[in-house]
Amino acid sequence: MLLSIPDFFLIICLQWLVIFYIPWIDFFGYEQWYSFILPSILVSIYPMMYIARITSVAISNQEFEPYIQVARAKGFTRKIVLYKHTLKNCWDTILSHFSSVMLYILSNLLIVEYLLDYKGAAYRLFKAFHYTNSISVGYQADFEAELIIGLSVCFMLVVLFSQWISKITKYYVDPR
Repeated sequence: MLLSIPDFFLIICLQWLVIFYIPWIDFFGYEQWYSFILPSILVSIYPMMYIARITSVAISNQEFEPYIQVARAKGFTRKIVLYKHTLKNCWDTILSHFSSVMLYILSNLLIVEYLLDYKGAAYRLFKAFHYTNSISVGYQADFEAELIIGLSVCFMLVVLFSQWISKITKYYVDPR
């Protein structure tokens, strides 16, 4: 059910709850050492639900496989069957979604940073474009090209490393 709720709606509801029910704690901004906690939680809500859903589907697909039924027939407990047999064969499916989860996290970073007034990398990248709604004659675009290229390369490296980690762990977990 929570997968269908837009992230910005969750952010606005959480902001409302914090502002009205916990006014003595300053969660918003970037001045305090703990200011990264709320954006981190908000960015990780959907990926956690997504991975839980993928894991649930992968486990339910393995439920009636013959080797699971043989393991149960031999008298192994449900926990041993789950960890030793079912999850061992589900890791390939779960790890194949790791890079798409990382892409989703990076795509939601800007809206979370903007709504929570957290000055992170995505917010700084957005500000580097110097976006304006007006068009004026003789106006030169004043954007920071070096910063835009540098942050874009950093974001692309994060996606590349997540894909590498996914491939390497899939190789070691399932060496077929």
